[in-house]
Amino acid sequence: MPHLDSPGTRKPIASKKQKSTPRKAKGGKRSIQNKSIVSNPWTFGLEFPLEAHDAVLKGLPFSTYLNFEKATKFTREDLLKVICIPPRSLDRRRKSTLLKPNESDRLLRFARLFLVVRGLFEGDEDAARKWMQTPRPALGGRTPLELAATEIGSRQVETLVWQLENGVFV
Repeated sequence: MPHLDSPGTRKPIASKKQKSTPRKAKGGKRSIQNKSIVSNPWTFGLEFPLEAHDAVLKGLPFSTYLNFEKATKFTREDLLKVICIPPRSLDRRRKSTLLKPNESDRLLRFARLFLVVRGLFEGDEDAARKWMQTPRPALGGRTPLELAATEIGSRQVETLVWQLENGVFV
């Protein structure tokens, strides 16, 4: 399961084929030049936690949202609820070409959560999507999709997935 360990560590969020390379920017500062930010709809081309942090603070390209929506086949309404953005605001983001940092953070968090759930179903995206849209008694009768809108809710879903993977009675 992807996670951050300690400050400064560079643990991969998920495996990917294309790599980004740190390069020296003007003034000697290092910056990440990632041309594959929209290539992987699950990790958005962000291999390392610090790279993800920097990209989220800048705002992910709007195309990451579109690629994720297409790849996961969640309805637009479901995704808008999870990333907490009204439809009219989404239209404005399309024109500005960038999501706001808080929207980027929620989208990346949901993408990571969906990866975890997909792993529970051994890569079966349809089963993972259906599971996330179905109320779960272990989550107080709420759907994992509802809980994905907050950090604490996402953690509850991750805990449930861990319990199911490890045979813990829930």
